[in-house]
Amino acid sequence: MDHAFAFEAGKKKGLINSLGEVIAEPAYDQIGFFHQGHAPVRLNNLYGVISDTGKLRIPIRYDEILLDGEANLLFPVKKNNYWGFCTLDGAEQIPCVFDDATPFHEGVAGVKIEGEAWRYIDEKGIVLFSSSKSNSDEPQVFSCDRMLVEVVKGSEFEDGLYGYCDKSGGLVIESRFPFAADRFYCNRAHVRSGGKFGVIATDGRFVVEPKYARIWAYDQSMAVAMLSESHWAVINDYGKICFDHKGSDLSGPRHGYFRSSLSETKRGVLDLDGAVAVPHGQFQSFFWGDMLVASVRDENNCFGCIDLRSRRQIVDCIYSHQVSFRGEIALVPRTPNSGEKVWNYVNRDGIVVYTFKRA
Repeated sequence: MDHAFAFEAGKKKGLINSLGEVIAEPAYDQIGFFHQGHAPVRLNNLYGVISDTGKLRIPIRYDEILLDGEANLLFPVKKNNYWGFCTLDGAEQIPCVFDDATPFHEGVAGVKIEGEAWRYIDEKGIVLFSSSKSNSDEPQVFSCDRMLVEVVKGSEFEDGLYGYCDKSGGLVIESRFPFAADRFYCNRAHVRSGGKFGVIATDGRFVVEPKYARIWAYDQSMAVAMLSESHWAVINDYGKICFDHKGSDLSGPRHGYFRSSLSETKRGVLDLDGAVAVPHGQFQSFFWGDMLVASVRDENNCFGCIDLRSRRQIVDCIYSHQVSFRGEIALVPRTPNSGEKVWNYVNRDGIVVYTFKRA
């Protein structure tokens, strides 16, 4: 959940908190999205990192910074066209000597030197293993101590077969799947075998036999599975059907809810038990936000917000832009459906907490 939000003044960006109080004066050309309490900031085409308290954690001196990963470890930073890793205190713990790098996941990051295979290192920069020549050249990430591996088996499988390795680089789940999830979610990965989708555990055992037309990633130990184009099921992590759904679409769960469609014009929201949380047809579409608040669009193509827990509409459908909460407040244009560049931050009660003009 975000606790700091960007605003604009005189073509510069600063930060406010959820009460509308300024915590960082407008001094930056750009402030990116927060990830685990930190966001990239840009000034004069160089980047640093700011915290959600307004403190500059990494000095503005890098060509690029990646924050998608584990904020308590190291950030990939680019300087003079080479990548390395920096701590939140601004110290370059791993020198900028690589042509490419990925963020850390479960204590492992990928690094690459042009013309060589991807190497996977720990937070001390020690190489754990390198990709084999038969692996895909795309870097992968660890989840549940497993990383996706592609092995080319010949012309019969143009895209290769997929399995998973551990942090030594050793194959622990044989490369036998024409499709496998890019990572494990809730200790489960959806795979394709024999033309159908099933689910495996981290030891490679099928916990859901391959019998579905499609399965999506797990969240909260639940996943959406497709039986046919108009028949869906929500299954638990051992394949038990929690409830089924007949309609044109079903997605989720996210924040404990599923987005469902009976038709192109009848969309609604279901809870984890399959009960209707928002009636189908009340809104034209839903866009998930944070804090169990969904942005909604009505038949007039205007946007507002509903609180999924209370089922209460907290922002009326009067805005021309999607109203998306990233924490306790959301950014909306001040005058509905106007072309002016004055914007408000509103809280979950629809009350304006801060107003500013965009350049």
